[in-house]
Amino acid sequence: MKEFDATLMWSLSEKCNLNCDYCFNQERAHGEIKEIFIEKLLKTLKRSKKRYLIILSGGGEPFLVKNFIELCEKLTKYYYVSVITNLTSNNIEEFAKKISPSRIDNFVVSMHLKELSHKGLMGKFISNLNVLQKRGYNLMVTEVAYPGLINGFKKYDKFIKQINCKLEFLPFFGDYKQKHYPESYTDKELNFFGLKNNPKYSRIFQYNKLCNAGYNLAYVKPNGDIDICPWIPIKLGNIYEKINFRKSMVNCPVKFCSCPLNDSDYTHLFNKAINKTRFRVPLFMIDKCNFLEKVFISLDYKIGVFGTILQKNYPQLYSLLKSIKNN
Repeated sequence: MKEFDATLMWSLSEKCNLNCDYCFNQERAHGEIKEIFIEKLLKTLKRSKKRYLIILSGGGEPFLVKNFIELCEKLTKYYYVSVITNLTSNNIEEFAKKISPSRIDNFVVSMHLKELSHKGLMGKFISNLNVLQKRGYNLMVTEVAYPGLINGFKKYDKFIKQINCKLEFLPFFGDYKQKHYPESYTDKELNFFGLKNNPKYSRIFQYNKLCNAGYNLAYVKPNGDIDICPWIPIKLGNIYEKINFRKSMVNCPVKFCSCPLNDSDYTHLFNKAINKTRFRVPLFMIDKCNFLEKVFISLDYKIGVFGTILQKNYPQLYSLLKSIKNN
């Protein structure tokens, strides 16, 4: 396993060259693309004294950033990088020549069948995929499990066979035919997309569960501001200035977690956060803590006075007891 002890997911830009029906970012997809200040970035990362995995993605397409390949060249000298892309760029071959596969943890290819077909980009997609496969990158091809894709899916059979790589479907978040997803998936749809009993699907049900976002995971916005995650806009610093990770974990505040950090299965980071933040009880306090646990479980921690006091004054114990209650 590659050695890193913290992960930053950086949404480099909201601009995209595709226009998918299901995209959550359509209104912002034509925004400004900002150049990355690489030297300032490297100084910030060095000062934080952590071994990073940096996931370069976007609400848009990262390869549209002017100095994206230079950014990857500089980052991979010191850190590991993952890339999430729709693989329609003209610069894939240059990337493959300059960036060693040994420094790329994962190359996630977001395939969008209907839009690739509509824009006549299927040939370019396959060509770029072949370049990466020959170079030896760790590849994963994904497609959004959009219900509207099921009818007529067979017409893409020939194209999918050319991929020569495992295709994974990711849950769709949004509305389709007056139904809200992912909670409206039928068993038939879940089976079609291979989501039933799939960890990538079950992982979205995170409400109130402990999460290490903010502790050793964080989300970076296009302007460089660092938040705990897209759904918890508590600022941890700026990628060009300083990174201030929290000393405690959080509880997921959303019913269905579509956070891109949640899709990244880095169990060792979660386990590390659990071990480092776990409240260690002295032996003479065990009986008292057992009593507190019973009191806590009997109260609603959202509005109970006990829960409020505990959360403000003893956040580690609060998180531990809440995780016990949830389990």
